[in-house]
Amino acid sequence: MTTGDRDWIVTAIEPSSFEGARADGFLGSQRLSSGAGFQAIASADPAFDREAFLKRVESAFDALQTAWQARDLEAARGFMSPGLYFAWSAQVDQLKEQHRKNVLEGLRIDGLLPVGVVHGRVFDDVMVQIDATCADYEIDETTGRIAFGDKRPEPFAEYWTFQRGVGVATTGKPGTLEKQCPNCGAPLNVNAVGECTYCKAAVTSGKFDWVLSRIEQPEDVAL
Repeated sequence: MTTGDRDWIVTAIEPSSFEGARADGFLGSQRLSSGAGFQAIASADPAFDREAFLKRVESAFDALQTAWQARDLEAARGFMSPGLYFAWSAQVDQLKEQHRKNVLEGLRIDGLLPVGVVHGRVFDDVMVQIDATCADYEIDETTGRIAFGDKRPEPFAEYWTFQRGVGVATTGKPGTLEKQCPNCGAPLNVNAVGECTYCKAAVTSGKFDWVLSRIEQPEDVAL
């Protein structure tokens, strides 16, 4: 979903340069370059692998964009933070009320670039620049005509931030993205507050696995 004309994204921390590292007031966090940040994560979690992480980012992008076009976010619910999920749900409800469907025709990822890490006392945040291309338009279901956008493919970029609790270990087992509870291993079924319905673990909190916490546009991010 391209969001250049939408302003519902809520940022948990104010964007600033990720160059080098500096102390930050948000939960005693430190902003690091992607290389230094990945090293900090791996020092506490030796099984963490950069390439495996980026493959999961790609899978999350595909899954969420597919769910968005279907106007049904349940398939992506397990790896979305509560705030992001409810924000996107509001947009889905709005599309349904307007009898519109957003189409991302020919969507493809052109590149993934980690641009920074916020290493905190409680959470690690990894921001990834996603470059992609698609034709982005909305169909009016009552007329079958394009109500917004057009069928010309255009490149775009978004910044997706994934969050996980400091000290959480990479297990190599399926997790929220694979629709399995990272705590009890049951098929993932999440209730309204983001808990596994089997073990009641808050699986969308980032305390067990990486969750998608923010999506931002280039104009909202200072690099």
